[in-house]
Amino acid sequence: MNLFRFIYKFILIDVNTKKFSFVNLFPFFSQVLGVITILLTLTIMNGLEDSIFKRLKIFNLFYEVFPENNNVVSTLNKLNIDYILTSKSNLIASKSSKYTPIQFNGIKNFHDFYINHISDFLVDTLENSNNQSIYIGEKLSITLNIMTGDDLEIINPNKLNFFTSTPKTMRFKVGGIFRTQILDIDDNYVFADYEIYKLISNDYKHSIHTIQNIDNHPIIGDNLTVESWKLKHSNFIKAYNNEKILYSSFGFIVIIISSITLSGIIAISIRKRLVHISVLRALGYDKFFFIKIYSYFVSLFSIASFITSLAISLFIYWLDIKFGLLEILFPPYLYFPFEMAFSINTFISIFFLVFFITLFSTLFSIISIYKINIAENIKKI
Repeated sequence: MNLFRFIYKFILIDVNTKKFSFVNLFPFFSQVLGVITILLTLTIMNGLEDSIFKRLKIFNLFYEVFPENNNVVSTLNKLNIDYILTSKSNLIASKSSKYTPIQFNGIKNFHDFYINHISDFLVDTLENSNNQSIYIGEKLSITLNIMTGDDLEIINPNKLNFFTSTPKTMRFKVGGIFRTQILDIDDNYVFADYEIYKLISNDYKHSIHTIQNIDNHPIIGDNLTVESWKLKHSNFIKAYNNEKILYSSFGFIVIIISSITLSGIIAISIRKRLVHISVLRALGYDKFFFIKIYSYFVSLFSIASFITSLAISLFIYWLDIKFGLLEILFPPYLYFPFEMAFSINTFISIFFLVFFITLFSTLFSIISIYKINIAENIKKI
């Protein structure tokens, strides 16, 4: 008799009815549910994280480098490190007697920045937009009731007219509207070429931002201080990671409960098979053989439940790609566009974690085999 058949008959077949015991399926389906919960939680939240962090990274202009001087720029050029030069001012946007504060960002070589980064998030743009246009967030456009092609009034309260003491005011054509679905960006940020920025702002200080993090660069990393976009949003990132742990913990709780249930089933199985185990022990089978049988059973249980969970999770992933499942489940005002992020490393980590939780939970029941009294049980035959 092969190993699998022996495990099936010895553990899964009820001693009294001689039939498969469906009680064994309860911990299995519970563990499948727990693993699916963890897999989907992590893949959805990792995908959502990638989407949100990409927006935060781009619209907060990547990694700011200090000190800000011409020597740094020259070094970055020599090392072929991509960077952008930018200036920013806190100004006021106005349209039809409506006013709202904005962060006006002027970027040198704005066209390259627009093509490589902002263009993916545009929901509306002028066909002939150029470097003389400004780009605003969707929330700001709704607040001021402004569309692409309209003129937006920008007010600099820090630059007053010498004769009238009124703040400097200029009108700029809106060349495009971007949507990040991040309120602080969509209702506050305005981007334009540096030449436009100079027309309205009196703060001409440049800041240097590298596209990649060069904090550990072998040549210049030690001579520079890099301030990551993550620093500005550190509280949000911590809160997001805590939410990820919290939502995943539900799946782990289900897995722990299923493992304890499985441990109870194994304990009952051993108790019902005391006579059979004692007879086999008398025929020459040692204690380790039965421990090995139950350990194999737990291992096969974990592998089967994980494969089933993975198959169901991949099917849900396919449904999302094919039919936009997440868009159907969540209303438009809640749904944030992202792709589920499946990771082999995540799968492997979850599998081994679930495997050891299950094995550890059932260990006490399996070890109880050592306490079986052969002579006493054989007398009961």
